[in-house]
Amino acid sequence: MSIIILLILNFFFFQIGKKIFEYWFNPITIYVFVWTGLISLYELKLLKYYDLSIEAWFVIFLAFCSFVFGIFIFYYASRDKEVSFRTSKIGIKELFENPRLIKFLILSTGLISLLSSLQNWYILLQEYDTLTNILLSAAEIYKKRVDGEIKGVIPYTWAFGFVSIFFSAIWSAKTNRFSLLTIFPIIAIILKDLAMIARSNILFAFLEFITVFFLVRLYFNKNHILVRKFDRKNLLIGGFLLIFLVIGSATLVRSVKGTVESFKASTNTLSKIRGGIVITPSLYLYLSAHVGVLNKYLLVNEEQDETMFGQNSFESVYNILSKFNLTKDPTSYQRGYYIPMWTNTGTYIREIHADFGILGVTIVPFLLGLSSIYLWKKFLLLGDLFSLNLLIHIILIIWFSFLVMITRQGAWFISIIVTSVLLSFISGYFKKKES
Repeated sequence: MSIIILLILNFFFFQIGKKIFEYWFNPITIYVFVWTGLISLYELKLLKYYDLSIEAWFVIFLAFCSFVFGIFIFYYASRDKEVSFRTSKIGIKELFENPRLIKFLILSTGLISLLSSLQNWYILLQEYDTLTNILLSAAEIYKKRVDGEIKGVIPYTWAFGFVSIFFSAIWSAKTNRFSLLTIFPIIAIILKDLAMIARSNILFAFLEFITVFFLVRLYFNKNHILVRKFDRKNLLIGGFLLIFLVIGSATLVRSVKGTVESFKASTNTLSKIRGGIVITPSLYLYLSAHVGVLNKYLLVNEEQDETMFGQNSFESVYNILSKFNLTKDPTSYQRGYYIPMWTNTGTYIREIHADFGILGVTIVPFLLGLSSIYLWKKFLLLGDLFSLNLLIHIILIIWFSFLVMITRQGAWFISIIVTSVLLSFISGYFKKKES
């Protein structure tokens, strides 16, 4: 019954999102799609999950209403009058007039990421001698990464790959083609996650690419800008290759890590796919369990007193401060719960509630909604790249809201800051060129 209600609400808010943002791809539909999928999968109970409590339904509803309310506030305040935005410092048109610059940005930042990823592999090869030994020791490497015991790896430089993806997605949207420039930075990120026996950055890279790609295409459509027609064959082959790389690498990580596929709480339906390659019980757990952790977190009600203000949302900031003994070292991995199987990620609501209480569950989604529609309108009107940079990182928070508050990852901050710095340099370069 709850799934039917969710699907009805899904349809209703998809229509609202289309009306407000003019296109089907927008912050409201992304939020609704992500959370309808999460809760529907949970309610299927292919694993014998506990029922969601009234408290869990309340905070889920509160966060969503706050998010939509933030969007409504700006929409209705600006509907009957012209919104005045500051002039764009650098727009897409200026960037497209310098194709060599775009390619240089893609290659230079992508190369930094690739070299960082290869350096990570070099460290592993020094310790484990061969690639075979590395793969056989994947579970051990994963534990060492979690415990911070892998020494000598240059931190965070691999995150320049996200900057490269930003520009490569813009270039792909303009040319309507997938090329080596499209795949190159994504491969760099995949190599890094394979070395660290991780998957979240692969998902980050994929979602960033498709978000930037679609937003730039919407800008062209909105402003009636003619670009090269779709090369259907190239897009089909390139899209298949991109999806294959993402799914294949994530599946490889799951396989070598030795992820448990047999759960005592499995239903007969889920047990039948235990031997699958891509669709497996652990994948179902990964896509559905987080709202159950949120539910258990609220029932136990212990974490808020143990959490420093903003610790989850700004974990990377706390990590830096702890290096100078300005604060205690934050715990990198969240507390886990049995729901009835053990897992520890509990959606972005769990983290902002632990950070800021029920007020945070109200204010943070409200600000996400308000900022997303403001940046959306500004980008589609002016093609402002600073607005696009901020907008895609806001939308990435929405994409990852089913899992964690993605701002806890230093890569999110590095991506947004480095991209902003590069755009500032480019803006200054264009100004000098004009004078």
